[in-house]
Amino acid sequence: MNKYLFGKILRSAIMAIVAGTVVLTMPSCGGNKENNEPEPVKESVEFTQTTVSIPIDGNGTVSLKVTPIDKLADVEVNVADEDVIDLDRTSDSEGYVFTMKAKSLGSTTIVAVLGSSIAKCAVSVDPIAVTGISLNKTSIQLVVGATETLSAKVTPDNATSPSISWDSSDKEVATVDNGVVTAVSAGKATITAASSSFTAECVVEVKTIEAESLTLDVTSKELTETESFIVNATILPEGTSYKNVDWTVDNADVLKIEPFDALESDNIVSATITSVKAGTAVVSASINNVKAVCTISVKAKEPPVEPAKIGDYFYSDGTWSDGGLISINKDGTKAVWAENKPAPVEGKTVIGIVFQTDPARFSEIEQKQGFTHGLVFCTKAAHAPGNQVTRYAISAGIDCIGNHKLGSSYYNDIYGQLWTATVKDRYPGSQLAQYPAFDWTVTDFVPAAPAKTSGWFVPSIGQLWDFMANFGGEEIAQYLAQLRDYAYDVTYLDFFKLTYNPMVAINNHFSKIPASQKEELVYSSSRMGQGVCELMSSSLYDNTDGACCIFWLGENFDFAPYTEWVDSNVVICHPVLAF
Repeated sequence: MNKYLFGKILRSAIMAIVAGTVVLTMPSCGGNKENNEPEPVKESVEFTQTTVSIPIDGNGTVSLKVTPIDKLADVEVNVADEDVIDLDRTSDSEGYVFTMKAKSLGSTTIVAVLGSSIAKCAVSVDPIAVTGISLNKTSIQLVVGATETLSAKVTPDNATSPSISWDSSDKEVATVDNGVVTAVSAGKATITAASSSFTAECVVEVKTIEAESLTLDVTSKELTETESFIVNATILPEGTSYKNVDWTVDNADVLKIEPFDALESDNIVSATITSVKAGTAVVSASINNVKAVCTISVKAKEPPVEPAKIGDYFYSDGTWSDGGLISINKDGTKAVWAENKPAPVEGKTVIGIVFQTDPARFSEIEQKQGFTHGLVFCTKAAHAPGNQVTRYAISAGIDCIGNHKLGSSYYNDIYGQLWTATVKDRYPGSQLAQYPAFDWTVTDFVPAAPAKTSGWFVPSIGQLWDFMANFGGEEIAQYLAQLRDYAYDVTYLDFFKLTYNPMVAINNHFSKIPASQKEELVYSSSRMGQGVCELMSSSLYDNTDGACCIFWLGENFDFAPYTEWVDSNVVICHPVLAF
C-alpha cells in the first residue's frame, strides 16, 4: 500500500470515529478492480447565480465553476440575445468570471456547455427608476391672461423614463400645458407635475386688472351706403384682464358691426363698421363700466355715373350730366339730338361741355395719363380782364410746335396738351407773357381744372376740328368730313357758305348755362363787311410766316379753316381739358 493511499484511509477512519462510525472500510490494495486505477472526475459546469439583474446604464458579473479545471478550454459559452448584453470573460482558479454590459432593456440567457453538462444564467436589463420630482417654483402670482412657465426636475438625472404629466386642480382658474401656466380667472389653483409615482406642486394665485379707460380712434364719421371702415378701441391700462369689448349700435338698420376675432395688440380691440342705408347711428364700445362712442352719419349712395357723351355739361367738381347733344355721325350726318336742351344740375357750376369721347381722338399723352373719358371745351375764354380776345403770341418765331398746311394735318393734330406744355417749358416765367394765349391758359386760369383731369391747355387744330364737327351743325360736320383726307393747303380753299350762322349754332349749346358760368363766342374782328369769330388753336400754320391755325366763323354764314398772324389781337381762345 502506497503512502498516499494509506494516508487517505487513515483520514477516513479518523473522520468516521469523529462521526461515531465504527466501521472501517479498507480499499483493496489492488485499487480499480479492473485496472487498479482511480475513478475519473465527472465533468460539470455550474453558475454561481442562476439569475442576474443589471441596470440599463450599468454592468454585472457572474462566475462559472468548471470541473475539472483542466477542461476550461473545452467550455462553450453563448448568449441567447446579444442585443441585450455584451459579454466578456476572464478565467480564475475555479472557472470563468463573466462581465455583462447592458445594451438594451430586456432579458436573455447565458448558456455554458461542457460535455453533457449544461448551466444557465438568466440575465435581465432593467430601467433606471424615478426616485423623485421637484419644481423650480412652489408658488406664483399671475394676472388674468398672463402666463408663466414652470420647469420640473426628475431624479435621478439618468432615469430611464422621466416623462412628466401636468394637471391643474381648477382649470377655470389656471390651465397648464407642458409646464406653461395660463391664468384664466381670479382664484387659486394647484399645478401638479407627476413622474412615475412621485409628484410636485405649485400653488397659483390669479388676480384681475380692471379696465380704467376705453377710447376709440374715430369718434365721428361720414359714410356712403355699403362703405366700411375699421374702428379701434384702446383699453388702458395695458394688461387689463378682461378684453372682451361689447360692441353695440343703436340703429341696426343703418349700420352693422363685425368685431375682430383677435386682438390687434395687447390692448387694442377692433371692429369693422359697415353702412347699410342712409341715416345716423351711434356705435358703442364698452367693457365693464367703461364706455366709448362713435357717431356715424350715412348718406345715400349716388346712382352709377353714366359714361360721358358729347354735349354733356362738365362741372367744377369733375362730374357731368346730360346736356342734350348725343353725337354727329362720322360721315357728318346728324345723329340723335335732344328735342329740348336740359338745364345743368342746380347747385353745380358748369365749366365746360364734352365735345369728344372717341378714344382714338385722344393723344398718347392723355392715354398714358388715363384721361380717356372725354375732352371738355371750356365755357369761358382765356384773356386779359375786360377783353374776350387775345393773341397767339407777341413774339413771333415759335419753333417748338408742329406746322400744318394740309387739311389732313389739321385733322390729325390732336396734341394740344403737348404744344401747350412745350411752350410753357420753352418760355418760362416772364417770357411766357410774350405768348398771351398760352400764358392766360396755364397761369391761374379761372375756372380751375378739377382734380384727376389733365388741366387746361390750348386746343390743337385737330381738337378744335372735333369741336366744330360736333357743335357747329350738320353742314359744318359734312364739310369737315370731306376735308379729313385733303392733301392740299386748306388756306387756299374758298369760304364754305352755310344756310345758318355757325357762331349762333355753337352758342345755342350754351343757352341753358347761367350767364355767370359762360362766355359765349363773340365776333372778334370785322372782315369783308361782316363780323367774324376767329377761334384759335395751339397749332402753327407755318412758323416762317408767323401764322397759326384757326377756324373762321362769319356773320354772313361763312365758315372756313383758316390762318391768322400770331401777333394779331383778334383771336378767341377757349381752353380744353381731358378727363
